Amino acid sequence: MEASELRIGNWITDFGDGYGKVTDILLAGDDYDIGTTANSVCQPIETFTPIKLTPEILEAAGFEKEKEVWKGVSRHFLFPVTVQIDDSGNIGVYVAGGGNAEHIKHLHQLQNLFYSLTSQELEIKIPATA
Repeated sequence: MEASELRIGNWITDFGDGYGKVTDILLAGDDYDIGTTANSVCQPIETFTPIKLTPEILEAAGFEKEKEVWKGVSRHFLFPVTVQIDDSGNIGVYVAGGGNAEHIKHLHQLQNLFYSLTSQELEIKIPATA
């Protein structure tokens, strides 16, 4: 995960054992330190990991399962977003009228896509700890 992928408000795994929202992105020498809601001290970006898209995370983000795919149901989606997770855990994200967004595998990337499409934050109802 690169600092350039993150925005304030993105959800990431903090210290590998809990979820936190990004509150700070600070240049620290040649690298970046990140602050989250789960920890009051900024830490090197290597301390954090992205949150993989799972059925539970998609549900927390307001997606609904329809047959074998998860569909974004927000009224803000001008272009419907569909996420498919196969039995092997492979993830496919598709934007109607825009094709495959195959680079999206993690929650912060889905948040950024949503923000790019709507200029609004994706509401996610997950606890601050895993």
